[in-house]
Amino acid sequence: MDVIELSKIFEDVYFELGNNQNIQLVIRFYKYSTIKSTIKKKENKYFIRISDILDDAPKEVIKSLAIILFSKIKRLPVNKITNTIYKSWVNSEYISKKCMVLRINRVNNIKVNPIGTVYNLNECFESINNKYFESVLAIPKLTWSTIKTYRKFGHYDPARHLISISKTLDSLKIPKFVLDYVLYHEMLHIVHDSKYTGKSQIVHHKDFKADEKLFEKMNEAQKWLKISRFF
Repeated sequence: MDVIELSKIFEDVYFELGNNQNIQLVIRFYKYSTIKSTIKKKENKYFIRISDILDDAPKEVIKSLAIILFSKIKRLPVNKITNTIYKSWVNSEYISKKCMVLRINRVNNIKVNPIGTVYNLNECFESINNKYFESVLAIPKLTWSTIKTYRKFGHYDPARHLISISKTLDSLKIPKFVLDYVLYHEMLHIVHDSKYTGKSQIVHHKDFKADEKLFEKMNEAQKWLKISRFF
């Protein structure tokens, strides 16, 4: 889809939503590394950036996105059908694979640093791999995050085959089994692919959760992660 067609869809949606003021659209596809679209308004001019991951999306998907963005800036609710049309497309297997390819090409290589102040992620991985996976998993890139986080403690990036663990857990205050649980959880993402229902992408599906329960101290580790005072 070219910018002219994109602008026409957004302009039509603007007036369909009951607006009658003439506006100017500055709209283009932007090379984000994720599915991200933004809208800003200055006087009667709208500045819109659409992730180029959506450059071949069907017209009804772009129209739904236009409704969502205009509704967002005007603080209006979005109807369920519009949300479903848009989310079904962006959560589809086709878009998931397209995102992975683009991320490989666009995301800058980060500095990998598995050796923390207290814990060595390579050693933790080897121990968990031996205990729970019969040492069959090939070691991915392992790194501590550059900043401390207090909600999300780990992330597996399949595009770069990289597991990142929050440096919050690299502390003597954190029992090793808590770190091991987070790392084990991310290792399960290597084993289990996401599943698609036709409407959404399920990451923590039934099979994933069944394997997660095999971790000996899962419940105890989860309780630790919910407590903030030890940070």
